[in-house]
Amino acid sequence: MHIKRNTQSPKVVSLLVQGPDSPLQEVFSFAEMPSVVRIGKSAIYDRLDPRSPRYDPTFPRPYKLGARARAVCFDAGEVRAWRQAQMKARDGGGL
Repeated sequence: MHIKRNTQSPKVVSLLVQGPDSPLQEVFSFAEMPSVVRIGKSAIYDRLDPRSPRYDPTFPRPYKLGARARAVCFDAGEVRAWRQAQMKARDGGGL
């Protein structure tokens, strides 16, 4: 697995990940998610937990970078799509 930092965005640094049989993919680490989605870590955990009253089934799901990896990441495209849907809903466009 090949990982390198994408520094094109001045505010948030994403990772570019490429597995042995997969194309290059942009991801956000869990540590970067609060600055990307503008909510705290505990709020992210709440949106991922089906038992939480703040659970959001549309929130992007994290995944592990490897079979034995402890770190999780979020697909940057899914995160951006979720943010766009939130802004559209806020502006009265519905989901």
